[in-house]
Amino acid sequence: MKISIADARALALHIFTRYGVLPDHSAMIADHLIYAEASGEAAGGVARVLSLVDELEERPRTTSIAIEQKSKNSAVIDGGGHTGYITSVIATDRAIELAKDTGIGIVGLRNSWFSGQLSYYVGRAAEAGFIVIHCSGAKARVAPAGGIDAILGTNPISIGFPCDPLPIVIDISTSSITVAQLLLRQKLGKPLDPNVGIDRDGNPTTDPATAWVGALLPWGGHRGYGIALAVHLLGIHGGGKPLIHDVADTRFFFLVIDPELLMPAAEFRAKASELVRHIESSRPAPGVEKVRVHGMSSAARRAAAHKRGYFEIDDSVYQMLMARREGRNIAEVLSNRKAAGQ
Repeated sequence: MKISIADARALALHIFTRYGVLPDHSAMIADHLIYAEASGEAAGGVARVLSLVDELEERPRTTSIAIEQKSKNSAVIDGGGHTGYITSVIATDRAIELAKDTGIGIVGLRNSWFSGQLSYYVGRAAEAGFIVIHCSGAKARVAPAGGIDAILGTNPISIGFPCDPLPIVIDISTSSITVAQLLLRQKLGKPLDPNVGIDRDGNPTTDPATAWVGALLPWGGHRGYGIALAVHLLGIHGGGKPLIHDVADTRFFFLVIDPELLMPAAEFRAKASELVRHIESSRPAPGVEKVRVHGMSSAARRAAAHKRGYFEIDDSVYQMLMARREGRNIAEVLSNRKAAGQ
């Protein structure tokens, strides 16, 4: 069904405030979800409200967000149990401030959970003119290549560079499917793709619930596993535990670099822009319309969505969102739709 961007944002705001999130924090989460939905990431967009609220109901009461300055160019933030959709904005902005002062800003973030699309924060720093690396070590959901026990998180990593007219933003999940995608498929009763998850005994499964208690597989085999391991170690450096068994133990790492450390920022931006033009004008493979650079297609989808003014979302997702808005039981909504053959 169609829902206007304004109505989608208002719906998210209403639900979050209903569940005790402060209005300004609710706005930070809603803005991120609109960004994700407009980017074409439905699982991380408006539908993400559902899993966020599920988690909010399980989380203990939040405390104040505290920032501890570790050196002239580093800090560690205690997120106070708030979701990463809030704390990662604060961490990104602190890393930018440090980089403005010293050339490099390094921030570790702990005691937070779920942060959505890393590209949201990376783009924020790259648009401000900085090179940025951001990654997140998460709850153990992914088996190492060759193993069947969930030890690593989905552990995404994102890297951004200033460029004209838009920054280059590379955003990669090191797991074969994101948690947001898995949870949405589970809520909608849809199977996983093959070679995504395994059960407790290591047998392949396409059932989201079975994979949830078993393990997901790393993206790209040993390659994705290697990057996931690096992300996990960076999380430990930011104050994390060797193993993460609760989403509250998720660890985030932010590194923001001023290009001026090695060359004039304008020169770097110009060279990055020249490289993008070369890539985009290069010859595409048969059946491919155009060679694209990371982040540009998502940016084009966001522009188109805002020009259009609305999203197309799954009817079941909308019904579940309305149930949350009105305080009704989601299980009843799904049961009624199933009974009606919808």
